[in-house]
Amino acid sequence: MGTEKLFTVRELAEHLRVKPLTVYLLIKSGKLPALRLTGKGHAGRSIRIRAEDVEAYITLLKPVVAVRKEVQTDELNPCL
Repeated sequence: MGTEKLFTVRELAEHLRVKPLTVYLLIKSGKLPALRLTGKGHAGRSIRIRAEDVEAYITLLKPVVAVRKEVQTDELNPCL
């Protein structure tokens, strides 16, 4: 059985350079799948996000970011 990278909410927030609340909201909205750990010792730190799910989410965002950059560039050059 292979090991996969799992992020805590705090680790992922640091990785993405956002606040932990943003990560929680992405999970709650269903945009970012997450795993909830159960059992003793997991209270308060029970959510884990798989690295492959993070990569999939980022891949979905790339076209949106590209379109926004294009719009901003066009706004700077009104002759286009």
